[in-house]
Order: sequence, then structure tokens, then C-alpha cells
Amino acid sequence: MGIEPVSSISFGYNHPIKKAFDKGLLGKDFKGLYGIKLTSNNRTIEHIVPHSLGGGLDWGNTALADKFMNSKRGVKPIDDFVTFQMWKDYLQQFIDIKNQFIDGMMYIKAICKARGFKLEEILKKN
Repeated sequence: MGIEPVSSISFGYNHPIKKAFDKGLLGKDFKGLYGIKLTSNNRTIEHIVPHSLGGGLDWGNTALADKFMNSKRGVKPIDDFVTFQMWKDYLQQFIDIKNQFIDGMMYIKAICKARGFKLEEILKKN
């Protein structure tokens, strides 16, 4: 009897943002934090401060992202991979989102507070 390799690791928690995405409530062409269009096969929760370094699942520390990029980043600083413009593009997708899983403006404000972004800069159109 051999040991089968693990194909994916799960922390067993289905974050409300992921639930909203999976139910199609974030829009058809939703892009994750790294700017990559997400699908049910490539989407995951990105911890801004990695879970292994004490980062929680609170709204200000989580984002939807591509699994490959999440894995590539590992525990390296998020700022090595994500520019302010990428944050802005990602967060602007949530402006008019409000459903049973997520209040988009509440989420944007939580990320702004955690990252030190000015809300008006995030909301300003390019």
C-alpha cells in the first residue's frame, strides 16, 4: 500500500468572499488580487499576512486570488507581488457588491484600514 501525494491543502474554512464568488455574486469576469481572472478551479483565499505568520481570516487580511500566485508568494511580503494599482483594481470590483455574504464597501474599508490606504484614493476612477 503506497502513500498518495496531497493534491491541495485546505484549512477547512470557506470564507464569505469565496462563497459569494462561488455563487456567482461577484460578477462574471471577476479578477483576483493579482489581476488574474478567477474560476472555480483557480480561486483561493490569500492571507495578506500569511496564516503561518499569525495572519487571521478577518476581512482586512483576506483577498480572493489565483492559487498559483498564492503558492508562488508563499510567506513573502505581499508588497513584493502586489502594487497599489493592483489593490485598487481588485477593490474597485467590490464597490457595488452587497449580498448575504459580503458588503463590498465594508470590505474595501477593512482592507484600507489594514493596509493604510486612503479610501478616497481607492474609490477614485483611474
